[in-house]
Amino acid sequence: MKKRAEVTPQGISLDGELLPLYSGAVHYWRLDHTLWKDILENVKKMGFHIIETYIPWSVHEISRGEFDFGRIDKRKDLDAFLTLCEELGLFVHVRPGPHINSEMTYFGYPKRIVYDTAIQARSPYHTPVNLPHSPKVIPVPSYASEAFYREVEVYFDALAPIIRKHTYPNGNIIALQSDNETCYFFRERPYVSDYHPDSVALYRTMLKDKYTSIETLNRVYRSSWKEFSEIEPPHGFSGSCREDLPYYLDWAEYKEFQICMCLRRFADMWRERGVCLPFYQNTGYHYYTPVDNIRIERECVDICGIDMYPNRTALKPIREKIRYMSGSSILPFVPEYGSGVWFEFPETFLPEEEEFTTCYAFMNGLKAINYYMLVERDRWQGSPITRDNRIRSGYFEFYSRFQNFLYENRYWEFFRKPKVLVLKNYDCARMKAVLSSMDFAPLDVNTFAPGFNLPSELFSIGNIFGFEHFDEDNSHWASEFWIENTIRELSRLQIDFNISDTHLPVQKMLSYDYIFASSYDFMSEDAQHALASYAHSGKTLILGPGLPYLNMEMFPCNILEKAAGLDNVRLCTKVDSQLLNKLDIPIPFRTQDKGIELSCHYREETVFLWAANTLGRTQECTIEFSGKRTFKPKYNAGCKEGTDAISLCMPAYSISIWEVLP
Repeated sequence: MKKRAEVTPQGISLDGELLPLYSGAVHYWRLDHTLWKDILENVKKMGFHIIETYIPWSVHEISRGEFDFGRIDKRKDLDAFLTLCEELGLFVHVRPGPHINSEMTYFGYPKRIVYDTAIQARSPYHTPVNLPHSPKVIPVPSYASEAFYREVEVYFDALAPIIRKHTYPNGNIIALQSDNETCYFFRERPYVSDYHPDSVALYRTMLKDKYTSIETLNRVYRSSWKEFSEIEPPHGFSGSCREDLPYYLDWAEYKEFQICMCLRRFADMWRERGVCLPFYQNTGYHYYTPVDNIRIERECVDICGIDMYPNRTALKPIREKIRYMSGSSILPFVPEYGSGVWFEFPETFLPEEEEFTTCYAFMNGLKAINYYMLVERDRWQGSPITRDNRIRSGYFEFYSRFQNFLYENRYWEFFRKPKVLVLKNYDCARMKAVLSSMDFAPLDVNTFAPGFNLPSELFSIGNIFGFEHFDEDNSHWASEFWIENTIRELSRLQIDFNISDTHLPVQKMLSYDYIFASSYDFMSEDAQHALASYAHSGKTLILGPGLPYLNMEMFPCNILEKAAGLDNVRLCTKVDSQLLNKLDIPIPFRTQDKGIELSCHYREETVFLWAANTLGRTQECTIEFSGKRTFKPKYNAGCKEGTDAISLCMPAYSISIWEVLP
């Protein structure tokens, strides 16, 4: 049997042997090649067995079809770098692009690519779509352009022999990124991009595949098109009634389809060149349209993760994104977790801040992580190892200590076990997206070019169709008042939960005893069927603020309404403590102290308790439980014993971990 690498809920399986996916970024071409060995040995000293590296197209291409992989510049000798990693016993996952960002002027593309008019993405006005980006505004490629894929093939052809040579089991490459942060180069608003002729043709192909016949499309659109080739995509929202909505919703679906198509195509291009590995994808920050994380992982790659560069005063995004991945992905993975920051970030993270946010992410269910960057480089600051191989005190010690904790306790074998799942309404987000008339903040699209940050409410049309339960949260189309309130109430009562959205397969829903799903006047038939199936399983389904009576074609649909008559289905306009207390969901450990958060992780009979002080001051606190317990210290903690409660003094922004013994 051929040996292979496979993704599992604990990491990467190498022919049955589990390798936890804890890695860090090292960019070979940005370092003196004579220092590679010493730098990698220091990476190993921190306890890392895997490194990650970008492979930038622009760095290696000399001219079209001519590449330097070390023949001229030794820093570019990818083969030598991978061979050295093998000699040192380091595994590698690679990110060959074609898009890499990495704070490079042209995002890793050769300059000729971004200025090729046959490749450039187009606005509704047929002008190039530009990315406001430091140090230079650049036109961005269209990922529907066939000219673009022809150029990518030239690059992949040149790179493939090196990748094949080092692919597991013959070498040390264990995974490959399909592309980087694929989302219209952060111009994700529906009507900004992509109106390239090849994109419009692909849009029409999607419509034909979806509806099969023009007659079916006309029935849904309430239109009279004669051919699919006549249909033009919307350039903005100008509908006047509910029946107009399917046309615009299909454009939003197409934007998701295009992302999936290109990720699948890149992965297939590698397979055609003999590279068969687990493929992964990172999203810059998205877990909403046009990035359908669940669909991407189901149809395109093996893992879809979300990047994070958090600070300790913004914990809500960490908690919610990690719990979203825990509820949606086979392996909750952050492909870029801030170890240091880019050159224009307002403040460089201090070691204690990196420790707190990293521990907080694991506390909320993170299972795999790639620290970006373990080794510093140009346009970057705050990493544990500098470009000239100096150890940065404080940072180096934290990563060494935390890696030791993870390996010593085989922490990849531990899991949270929440009984509750919160489902965001993907259809509601898609609806609000198509009703948005323009970029919420048109100049602030990549964090490198601060813009006006205009209020999003100025550009949202809102509920103009008289929907009974339309969500009026205009802060972003991915935000919902009902969901925000539900998460807030669950957190306040210290009920553990994961998050996903209504595209989740019913098989995954059934692993939870309680689902809180937002529902409005409309919901896709697939989502209604899935939630109805969950309800018929006998588990508890809480819906709100209303029941859907329409599908996404705006035709009557009462699939979920029929299931709402079951005893285990409840309709709730607003989740509150009275409802949650009636559900009587078990809470093994709790605290009454504000700013203290708790989380339990399990491995068979072993229980680890995490406690976080999320406030900027030292706190005296009490943890309550039932019976007598001994708390054996595991990380940043002291031994504790007590009956029904223990008292703690926790420093500001700190996390402690214990093994709980009977």
